[in-house]
Amino acid sequence: MVRVEGLEPTRLAALDPKSSVSTNFTTPAQSERDAKVGIRIFRRNLRTMIFQSLSKFASLIVLTGAVWGTASIGFGQNGEPIRINILQADAILRDRYQPDVQRLLGGVVLGMKESRLWCDSAWRFDDGRFRTMGQVVLLDGTQELHANEMELNPETQWVRASAWFGGEVEMLADAGQLTCSTILYHLESKRAYLSDGGTLQDGDRYVEFNRGRYDMEASLLMLGGDVRLDNEDYQLESDSVHWYEAAERFTFHGPSHIRTKDERFELLCSTGEFDVVSESGWFGGAGVPGVHLRNDEVWLNADSVYLPPDSTLPAVALGQVELRDTVEQWTLSGQHAERLMRDSGRYDIWVAGHADMRAQWMDIGEAETLVMVADTFTMVNGLTTVWPDVQLQQGESFAACDTLYWDTKLDQIRLETWPRMWMEGWLLQSDSLTWELEDNRPETLNAVGHTSLVMPIDSGQCMQQVAGREMFGQFVNGAIAALWVNGNAESIYFDDASDTPCGEYNQSRCSKMRMDFEEGAIQRIVLLDQPQGHWQSGAVVSPVLEGLNWLKPPSVKR
Repeated sequence: MVRVEGLEPTRLAALDPKSSVSTNFTTPAQSERDAKVGIRIFRRNLRTMIFQSLSKFASLIVLTGAVWGTASIGFGQNGEPIRINILQADAILRDRYQPDVQRLLGGVVLGMKESRLWCDSAWRFDDGRFRTMGQVVLLDGTQELHANEMELNPETQWVRASAWFGGEVEMLADAGQLTCSTILYHLESKRAYLSDGGTLQDGDRYVEFNRGRYDMEASLLMLGGDVRLDNEDYQLESDSVHWYEAAERFTFHGPSHIRTKDERFELLCSTGEFDVVSESGWFGGAGVPGVHLRNDEVWLNADSVYLPPDSTLPAVALGQVELRDTVEQWTLSGQHAERLMRDSGRYDIWVAGHADMRAQWMDIGEAETLVMVADTFTMVNGLTTVWPDVQLQQGESFAACDTLYWDTKLDQIRLETWPRMWMEGWLLQSDSLTWELEDNRPETLNAVGHTSLVMPIDSGQCMQQVAGREMFGQFVNGAIAALWVNGNAESIYFDDASDTPCGEYNQSRCSKMRMDFEEGAIQRIVLLDQPQGHWQSGAVVSPVLEGLNWLKPPSVKR
């Protein structure tokens, strides 16, 4: 053994009978994998170490040739000994001015359990740490890490990979190719910490992020800080998102926005879970509402939303629910909503309110806005059913009933179970009432069964009255123009232009009657079949037809 004064001796571990390192350095499988990585390094322009001016290191011990089997031993976090083996190096140098450092030069290969590291040169510190430099490659299972420099700690099993002069560190992992300026990797837990951010490329998927962590064993990529994901089918922007790459599933932990490239689906939330394959999951948010979701031309806003993987199951929205079209022509709001997909591709929608907030429909037409309030709305294939205690308002007109049916294909609204309608000062009542609409305004009406039309005058001292079995009305620009009464038609009409409006009236009966209106006032009454009637003046008590009464219009909540 050669010794130089002032320097510690260096020896080949394979020649030391006390060494714990086996001289059976690699298995055939390991040799094959080492060869593949060696070829990969060569393709990445592996530099050959050239030693110049060795004479200036006059106090160095130089061991030339292949150096095998030297071991560096530390202790891992679980207390078991961790060993880094120097499997190969062209030379090992020791400098008297750095007595705690060994220099490994040329074709360095290190082994740690099943892992292998290749580099141009390395420093080995006496405490067991390594600093590897040049074209450095770490192969650990299916993970491959490329860098200009890696620091290896056998005691903690941490590897810190960094790049020189604005270069990049690359990790080839199951999730794709990670490119960062720095990667901190733990050999035991198989976790990589990406504190300086970076990018991920996996096929057509490209991701940018400001910080992240990758758990290889769980196939979990946790990204934060202005995350942007782009692939063939969808785009994602998020403050914090976890990506389970094997399961194709996202979980959101900050404000997030996902949308498909075909522009048919869009989602904004701050927490939740989304399955990419089945387009299902649950979502919530910190704001009110916390979730904004769009399918085709309809937006859904709610405190929380659940989308099932199976279209035969209902999607559910809870708390401050609002459905609206993309041009905001109509909105449907409530406390609870469900949506069910039909085989035809159409949706069935059910919306309900509660005691403090009833369900509400608002439709903005070219003329006046229509507002409808009830406990429950259902929308099935163009037919909207509303119940119970339905209230409507459009401009100065009101309506109420127990159940309402709105056929958007026919532009028809039918009110059932004691419908009432207030228009231009008149109250219309019947067993059922049907409107034909144009631009959300009545074009015609048809009232059937115990129909009546009343309007109070002279501060409610008397009432204009019309009754019959059926009434048909014609509207112009939303105002009633004519009304036909069929079957047992009766009327009591007061002279509201008189000084004593309730003192004189005309009472008539016939089979059919027609009334012409102007600005809500009757201009003419025509008795068409078997007319009977008389004029009465000086009445002490104003007459009222049987069953008729005046009701105040409802206070419709907007």
